Amino acid sequence: MERQHLLLGEEVTLTNIKYVSDTVNYYSIITDKHINLFANTILTSCRLSNLYAIKDMKYIKDDRALNENFGIPKDLFKGLRIAEQPINLKAENFDTTIEQYVKHMMHIQKEKK
Repeated sequence: MERQHLLLGEEVTLTNIKYVSDTVNYYSIITDKHINLFANTILTSCRLSNLYAIKDMKYIKDDRALNENFGIPKDLFKGLRIAEQPINLKAENFDTTIEQYVKHMMHIQKEKK
């Protein structure tokens, strides 16, 4: 497959949609302290990425109070930038709190080992 690189601001057109009614393996990739990354030339992220407003491709930090660790390993707390996350993601139209979300990630991680 030939890779093509898009220029910033270049318009793309969706040409095909395929519906799959089967189990599909997928991955939620997160790196330490960097929630956005490129995977197969596609900028990917997770729901923890929307920490702050963005202007000119940069986060605009605010003076929010930082959260304390609520019982998750320090590497996850620091790596996922939990101190900066809104604790109640339900208020952000998500179905779980940040604590439930991270503990679910930890449970899945244990199952994989």
